[in-house]
Amino acid sequence: MKATLLVRILLLLIISLQLGMLISAQAHDQKPQQSQPIAEKTRIQFNIYPNPTQGDVSLTLNLQKAGTVKITVIDMIGRSISEQKESYTVGSHRIDFSLSGQKAGIYFVEVDSPDGKNSKKLILK
Repeated sequence: MKATLLVRILLLLIISLQLGMLISAQAHDQKPQQSQPIAEKTRIQFNIYPNPTQGDVSLTLNLQKAGTVKITVIDMIGRSISEQKESYTVGSHRIDFSLSGQKAGIYFVEVDSPDGKNSKKLILK
Protein backbone atom coordinates (compact mmCIF):
# COMPACT_ATOMS: atom_id res chain seq x y z
CA MET A 1 0.00 0.00 0.00
CA LYS A 2 2.83 2.37 0.87
CA ALA A 3 4.57 1.38 -2.36
CA THR A 4 1.55 2.19 -4.52
CA LEU A 5 1.15 5.55 -2.78
CA LEU A 6 4.82 6.27 -3.38
CA VAL A 7 4.47 5.30 -7.05
CA ARG A 8 1.44 7.56 -7.46
CA ILE A 9 3.28 10.48 -5.88
CA LEU A 10 6.29 9.91 -8.17
CA LEU A 11 4.03 9.71 -11.24
CA LEU A 12 2.27 12.95 -10.27
CA LEU A 13 5.66 14.61 -9.73
CA ILE A 14 6.94 13.46 -13.14
CA ILE A 15 3.75 14.58 -14.89
CA SER A 16 3.82 18.00 -13.22
CA LEU A 17 7.51 18.46 -14.13
CA GLN A 18 6.82 17.53 -17.76
CA LEU A 19 3.81 19.87 -17.85
CA GLY A 20 5.95 22.67 -16.42
CA MET A 21 8.64 22.11 -19.06
CA LEU A 22 6.01 22.06 -21.82
CA ILE A 23 4.50 25.34 -20.66
CA SER A 24 7.94 26.88 -20.30
CA ALA A 25 8.94 25.77 -23.82
CA GLN A 26 5.75 27.23 -25.29
CA ALA A 27 6.27 30.51 -23.48
CA HIS A 28 9.87 30.64 -24.71
CA ASP A 29 8.80 30.10 -28.33
CA GLN A 30 6.35 33.00 -28.25
CA LYS A 31 7.65 36.40 -29.20
CA PRO A 32 7.30 38.95 -26.44
CA GLN A 33 4.70 41.58 -27.08
CA GLN A 34 6.17 45.00 -27.60
CA SER A 35 4.27 47.76 -25.90
CA GLN A 36 3.40 50.73 -28.01
CA PRO A 37 4.50 54.04 -26.56
CA ILE A 38 1.59 56.27 -25.61
CA ALA A 39 1.37 59.26 -27.90
CA GLU A 40 2.28 62.14 -25.68
CA LYS A 41 1.88 65.76 -26.58
CA THR A 42 5.09 67.71 -26.31
CA ARG A 43 5.36 70.49 -23.78
CA ILE A 44 5.12 73.94 -25.27
CA GLN A 45 7.39 76.57 -23.79
CA PHE A 46 5.84 79.90 -22.79
CA ASN A 47 6.46 82.74 -20.37
CA ILE A 48 4.04 84.61 -18.13
CA TYR A 49 4.90 87.95 -16.58
CA PRO A 50 4.84 89.71 -14.27
CA ASN A 51 4.75 86.84 -11.83
CA PRO A 52 3.66 87.58 -9.13
CA THR A 53 1.10 89.94 -10.61
CA GLN A 54 -1.50 92.36 -9.33
CA GLY A 55 -3.91 91.53 -12.16
CA ASP A 56 -2.66 92.22 -15.69
CA VAL A 57 -0.66 89.39 -17.22
CA SER A 58 1.23 88.90 -20.49
CA LEU A 59 1.94 85.52 -21.97
CA THR A 60 4.55 85.04 -24.70
CA LEU A 61 5.03 81.98 -26.85
CA ASN A 62 6.63 81.02 -30.14
CA LEU A 63 4.56 78.69 -32.32
CA GLN A 64 6.14 76.26 -34.76
CA LYS A 65 2.70 75.27 -36.12
CA ALA A 66 -0.25 77.51 -36.85
CA GLY A 67 -3.56 76.73 -35.20
CA THR A 68 -5.85 77.30 -32.28
CA VAL A 69 -4.31 78.16 -28.93
CA LYS A 70 -6.42 77.71 -25.81
CA ILE A 71 -5.37 79.51 -22.64
CA THR A 72 -7.09 78.51 -19.42
CA VAL A 73 -6.57 79.98 -15.95
CA ILE A 74 -7.36 77.48 -13.21
CA ASP A 75 -7.66 78.14 -9.47
CA MET A 76 -6.31 75.88 -6.72
CA ILE A 77 -9.60 74.00 -6.51
CA GLY A 78 -9.41 73.14 -10.21
CA ARG A 79 -12.11 75.53 -11.42
CA SER A 80 -11.61 77.32 -14.71
CA ILE A 81 -11.49 81.05 -13.92
CA SER A 82 -11.01 82.22 -17.51
CA GLU A 83 -10.56 80.67 -20.90
CA GLN A 84 -9.76 82.08 -24.29
CA LYS A 85 -9.32 80.39 -27.67
CA GLU A 86 -7.88 82.01 -30.72
CA SER A 87 -6.14 81.03 -33.94
CA TYR A 88 -2.52 82.08 -34.35
CA THR A 89 0.04 81.90 -37.14
CA VAL A 90 3.55 80.50 -36.91
CA GLY A 91 5.89 82.79 -34.97
CA SER A 92 6.10 84.79 -31.75
CA HIS A 93 2.97 86.05 -30.02
CA ARG A 94 2.13 88.08 -26.93
CA ILE A 95 -1.27 87.49 -25.36
CA ASP A 96 -2.51 89.83 -22.64
CA PHE A 97 -5.24 89.01 -20.13
CA SER A 98 -6.36 90.21 -16.72
CA LEU A 99 -7.11 88.53 -13.43
CA SER A 100 -8.31 91.71 -11.76
CA GLY A 101 -11.40 90.98 -9.74
CA GLN A 102 -10.08 87.56 -8.70
CA LYS A 103 -8.97 86.77 -5.15
CA ALA A 104 -5.26 86.84 -4.34
CA GLY A 105 -3.75 83.37 -4.47
CA ILE A 106 -2.10 80.77 -6.64
CA TYR A 107 -3.45 80.01 -10.11
CA PHE A 108 -2.30 77.84 -12.99
CA VAL A 109 -2.10 79.06 -16.56
CA GLU A 110 -2.56 76.19 -19.01
CA VAL A 111 -1.67 76.58 -22.69
CA ASP A 112 -2.90 74.01 -25.21
CA SER A 113 -1.58 74.60 -28.73
CA PRO A 114 -0.72 72.70 -31.92
CA ASP A 115 2.88 72.58 -30.57
CA GLY A 116 1.89 70.95 -27.28
CA LYS A 117 0.43 71.55 -23.88
CA ASN A 118 1.93 72.92 -20.67
CA SER A 119 0.97 74.79 -17.51
CA LYS A 120 2.71 77.20 -15.17
CA LYS A 121 1.98 78.59 -11.75
CA LEU A 122 0.91 82.24 -11.46
CA ILE A 123 0.69 84.16 -8.19
CA LEU A 124 -1.90 86.91 -7.87
CA LYS A 125 -1.21 89.45 -5.10
